[in-house]
Amino acid sequence: MEKIMIIDEDEVRVEIKELIDLIRLDEKYASLLSDGIFPIDHEAIEFNYQRRFRIMEISRKYGLG
Repeated sequence: MEKIMIIDEDEVRVEIKELIDLIRLDEKYASLLSDGIFPIDHEAIEFNYQRRFRIMEISRKYGLG
């Protein structure tokens, strides 16, 4: 049996925009790391973890993961 989610369209729009923004930030972060421009410290690692977790959370919510 399929689960049916009732979601407000505004909520969907906001979360999809957030997902796009997070993915762009993740791409920039990876690029800066690979170029050696961005320092790898505890704070950067924590922000990266939080960003990736939120990407997975939104992706799973909408069946994109």
